[in-house]
Amino acid sequence: MTAIDQHRSYGFRFLLVCSLLSLSTGSLVVHTSPTPQHCTAGSAIALSCTFPVPFGTPLHGIALKWTVSTVDNDHRTLYTFDGTSEWQFYNHSTVDRLRLIQGDATLHLKNVTLSDAGHYTCTVFIPPEMGASTFRLAVSVPPKVSEIIVPEMIYASEAVTLICNITSVQLKQVKVQWLRCHGHKHVSTSAKVESTLLQEHFEDLSSSTENKPFKNSLMSCLSIVPSIEDDDREYQCKVCCLNIHPIIKKTCLKILVRPSHFQIESVPRIPMPEQNLVLSCRAERFYPKVISLKWFKDELPVKGVTQFGPFLDGGKLYSVWSQTEFLVSSNDQGAIYTCRVHHGSLTGFREITYKINLQGAAPEVSWITSDPSPPKLGQECTLNCRVTDFLPETITVTWFKNGQPALSGVYSSLPVLNIDGRYSLWTFYKFTPTVKDSGSIFKCVVEHCALKGVEERSFKLEMNDTV
Repeated sequence: MTAIDQHRSYGFRFLLVCSLLSLSTGSLVVHTSPTPQHCTAGSAIALSCTFPVPFGTPLHGIALKWTVSTVDNDHRTLYTFDGTSEWQFYNHSTVDRLRLIQGDATLHLKNVTLSDAGHYTCTVFIPPEMGASTFRLAVSVPPKVSEIIVPEMIYASEAVTLICNITSVQLKQVKVQWLRCHGHKHVSTSAKVESTLLQEHFEDLSSSTENKPFKNSLMSCLSIVPSIEDDDREYQCKVCCLNIHPIIKKTCLKILVRPSHFQIESVPRIPMPEQNLVLSCRAERFYPKVISLKWFKDELPVKGVTQFGPFLDGGKLYSVWSQTEFLVSSNDQGAIYTCRVHHGSLTGFREITYKINLQGAAPEVSWITSDPSPPKLGQECTLNCRVTDFLPETITVTWFKNGQPALSGVYSSLPVLNIDGRYSLWTFYKFTPTVKDSGSIFKCVVEHCALKGVEERSFKLEMNDTV
């Protein structure tokens, strides 16, 4: 038989099968899905169709036809088998014909499109019986869900918003759920086996979610105030849409805590030529652990630095300190030592500086104030003057009244060392004003080696006459 004759024979048998399928009135029971089937565009699906096969029925005694009536009222044949030959009218429609003798006529569709939605009919003919069953296939387009958008830097105890964008969706058919993973490791040991299992459960955070609808899209926002416990914890944005499997996007947060304290301390407080000076740079209570401290002298790297830590400093926070030690020379006057701190919680880096001062620092002298103000006749009055930021600590403070040194009522605190290595003090002059004191001039005179002369402040007594 030539190829043309064979083709004509197949065509004749196909027409014959179609006629028999349409004319037969047998009672062959064909089973398909009793409920509508669902799939997403671009996926594959197997449409089940089963039927009983009488014992001894050969393959050539079975004929099959799959048809579809689409939502656009397009009626088409997808697949036929006449007992000998098969016809696939769409490349993505296939049936495993070897399973037909087992009563399985499942139709396999690949790369399903929206146009494949409709009512599918599976018709089986085993002479003299015929049976058919119809069901509906619904095809959905899955929404596009972005990865979870998180801020570049997330800090403990500071509010943050996580965002999940959903597009190409019908808003009434979508539900968004935010979840936070809680898990712990369970270690099981024995003589031969040691295993670590992660047990986890998820907390529903829907109460902290705000969904902002737009045309065919949705922005879902989760507002949280994370803690250090949330570091490396998984958060999920779960998008559920009608007739499709949930789409889940995941992210793990990286929690940061800025150092709460930066400081350079010197030992001794006042550097002296030809003596050792130890500078210590401290960064306290930060997270995570990784940190870098580098020393520079006038912008040049310093060698021989010793670092202590990072070490735990309460809870999960860390602290660290780094020190450099050197012999001070007269040439170090004015040298600037810089401690440069790099940490994930900082934008760029943080610098702390220390300037070597071998010549001292001139004091700042405040204006004189009175208590009470204004002074009252016959009531004790205190004149106050503050002297700050001087170095070295040796200083002389003298009070004058109308050009004469005050011999009584003068009190001065001891110089107090500031964090930066300089000193400050308070000085007071207490007296009880009389009528003769009205208009008197009081002066606070300060002498210090870092001043080119003396620094003085004046106060003219103007009294309230009320006793």
